[in-house]
Amino acid sequence: MTRKRRGLSMTSILVLALVGTITAIVLGAMAVFLQTYQRSLIRSVQTSARQSVAQVGKTVEDYLDDVNSLMELLERKLEDPRQDRDDFFAAFLQIRPDVVAVTTYDAAGGLVDCRSRGAKRTEIYQNLSFDPDKMDDYADGYVSTPHVASIFQGYYPWVVTLVAPLDAPGREEWIALDISFSSISAYLNDVGIGQHGYCFLMDQSGNIIYHPQQQLIYSGLQEENNQAAARYRDGTHSEEFQGQRRQVTVKTVGYTGWKLVGVVPVEGGFVSDSRQIFLFGLSLLLFSIFLMAFLNFRISAHISDPIRRLEQSIKELEAGREDVEIEEGGCYEVQRLGHSIRSMVSTMRHLMDDIIEQEGQKRRSELEVLQSQINPHFLYNTLDSVIWMTEAGRYEEAIQMVTSLARLFR
Repeated sequence: MTRKRRGLSMTSILVLALVGTITAIVLGAMAVFLQTYQRSLIRSVQTSARQSVAQVGKTVEDYLDDVNSLMELLERKLEDPRQDRDDFFAAFLQIRPDVVAVTTYDAAGGLVDCRSRGAKRTEIYQNLSFDPDKMDDYADGYVSTPHVASIFQGYYPWVVTLVAPLDAPGREEWIALDISFSSISAYLNDVGIGQHGYCFLMDQSGNIIYHPQQQLIYSGLQEENNQAAARYRDGTHSEEFQGQRRQVTVKTVGYTGWKLVGVVPVEGGFVSDSRQIFLFGLSLLLFSIFLMAFLNFRISAHISDPIRRLEQSIKELEAGREDVEIEEGGCYEVQRLGHSIRSMVSTMRHLMDDIIEQEGQKRRSELEVLQSQINPHFLYNTLDSVIWMTEAGRYEEAIQMVTSLARLFR
């Protein structure tokens, strides 16, 4: 015989339905939250990067403007024939320790005068701060990229050189102001954008002026996408470099044409944060599922247990038991159902008692009718008919009548 497939219980259906609904809602809410959070985080980091780059760029611009003002002061002092240069430079180099050297050159690039560390020097080791070939292209002067100041043997600091024409009486001269690059790099060393962001400085051609990992880049152990960044306009750009998505913010620094670049790796910052939030949300989801399953099981059991007891009582009634007690418990609907079943059973019992009583009365009535039929007159007529048939020789009919009479009494 084939057994019918048993369906899920009410408790299982309620638990699965509620847990499935809660899970779908929580997963949908998590997905929406993660997308919203990631977009908000990207906008926040972009804003932070723009603000950081703008602040650092403004600081560098202010410093370069200050240095440019120093250059204008030097030009005025050196163009004044009444100015005692020795006294002026002694005081100037004392109050400006960021100035490595002040050097003047003739039109051919020959040394005219050099002062550094409070002393006047008549000879230099090697000149990398002044390039006479650039004078035709930059008649009003220029700002060099960072380089090693090799004019002094045994002392090679990184400097940025400001070069400007000097209107000296009776001759053409150029003045070069070597500024310690550490004064500029100090503004960039501690700049952080997010957890993994950084800033670097480059010139118009994409040559790196400062990078927090400059030594690794120079040694070839690390690369930077500086040539692509040189083509970017000021603002925020998205790029992929070495398989990593990055947000790049670019700002041009003043009249130098240098570009300050802020880089925020998307994979290192956004995705890791999103993964942590996802794991936290997943843990919360699993805990919520466990808690909801427990609560739903308790609630559904409170609903289904009275129904299950009603079902068992009905089975016992079907088996013929008469002393079955119908329970009226559980929620309101189940109580009403139990009350209805109890009323139905009570009505059925009364109907069965009435039917039994009616059957008994019917049998008694039939017996009374039969008894009323069997009376002396009926018996006398029957016997008289038998006598008459016997006298007439109608034996067969007499036998049949006697047989019928015996059957009737039986």
